[in-house]
Amino acid sequence: MHSRDRNGPPRNLIPDDSYPCVWMTAGQVAYKLCDRDFRCEDCPLDAALRGQALPRPAEPIPALPEAPTREFPEDRLYGPGHTWAGVLDDGHVRVGLDGFAAGLLQHASGVILPAPGSALEQGRAAFWVTDGTFTVALRSPVAGIVVRRNHRLRDHPALAAESPYSEGWLVELECDDVGSAVSRLEGAVAAQERAGADHARLRDAALEEARKDSGAAVGPTLQDGGEPSQDLRTVLQPARYYGLVSRILG
Repeated sequence: MHSRDRNGPPRNLIPDDSYPCVWMTAGQVAYKLCDRDFRCEDCPLDAALRGQALPRPAEPIPALPEAPTREFPEDRLYGPGHTWAGVLDDGHVRVGLDGFAAGLLQHASGVILPAPGSALEQGRAAFWVTDGTFTVALRSPVAGIVVRRNHRLRDHPALAAESPYSEGWLVELECDDVGSAVSRLEGAVAAQERAGADHARLRDAALEEARKDSGAAVGPTLQDGGEPSQDLRTVLQPARYYGLVSRILG
């Protein structure tokens, strides 16, 4: 006959250096050894049997895109809404996303561009990038009349983010005075500094969103220190992610 503690499990089934779970001792589970030194408050089985949930661990915040964020060609000028302007040989001004915006919009599923003949105002929303049901507005870096759209984006919208300075350009504009149109734009160095500041704003906002979910302090795990995790859009969920991105780019 097996030796058995009163109301307990057969002792010969339990290794000498182990102890039965309190729920096994109580006869609620057939066999379960305690692996938490009887810290039942940390045990998922105990929480499940009591109909409770363990506190959700803090979710690490992933790294923002590295490569495109830091790419700012010196032959372009940049607006505060993270779009660029480049003067072409024919005097038209070509416009596209800068590397920072491209990195944030890498899941683009559609690009909405103004029709030829449309008059764009500097600093006003003129282009829209979509990801499913979510839309982010981007400002035109210069004022002018649209003379050409990049039709490749209709079938390949991801180009706007994958190749923002070449194949993924957005529109070409005709400006009354090109020199005046681009006079208030920034060079590559200033644009990179602005991107760094906006990167920090996005990092802080993302950390704050993570704290709301976890209820605990979350250490910095973006490009300034921690280990990258999943895509930031996945961690925050698209609705909150694009809400933050719209604030940064708007």
